[in-house]
Amino acid sequence: MTRLDVGFTGTRHGMNSIQHDVLSGIIRHSDIKTLHHGDCVGADSQFHNMRLHFQCVCIHPPSNNALRAFHETQLESNSPNCHCHVMPELEYAKRNQVIVDHSDALIATPSDSHPSFGTKMTIGIAMHDGVPVYRIDPEGSVQVYGEDVLKFHNG
Repeated sequence: MTRLDVGFTGTRHGMNSIQHDVLSGIIRHSDIKTLHHGDCVGADSQFHNMRLHFQCVCIHPPSNNALRAFHETQLESNSPNCHCHVMPELEYAKRNQVIVDHSDALIATPSDSHPSFGTKMTIGIAMHDGVPVYRIDPEGSVQVYGEDVLKFHNG
C-alpha cells in the first residue's frame, strides 16, 4: 500500500470534540506519509497539535497573518521521526490550491452543514481536481466524495 499525503481544511472556530475524535480515528487507521495544513487558528491548529509521532507535517501558511497560528515557531517534536516543513507564504486561494495539489485526499471539518468560505473553497478545489474529500460533520458523520483512498468505513 502506498503511503498517502493528506490535506486538511477546517473552520477558524475549531472542531468540536466529536469531529476531533473522528479525525483522530481516521488518522490513526490510515497509512499517511505527510499531513498538510494551512496554519490558521482553530481547526488547523487543532489538527497540527494532534499529529502522530511518525508523521511528517507540512505547513502552508497564509500571507495574511490575521488568523495565522504560527506553528513554524513550535516545531519541536517529542519524536525524531516527526518532521515539519514550512512552505512559502501565499494568499489564501493560492495556498488552498497548493494544499490540494500536494494531497492524495483532503479531510474537512466544517462548523456546520454550510462550510465557511475558506473551507468551502478548499473542498471545491479538491472535488474539481478529483482529490477525494472526507467531510466530517459536527455530529460525527463522514461523507466521502470520490474514491475511499484512506479505506475509511463510516459506521
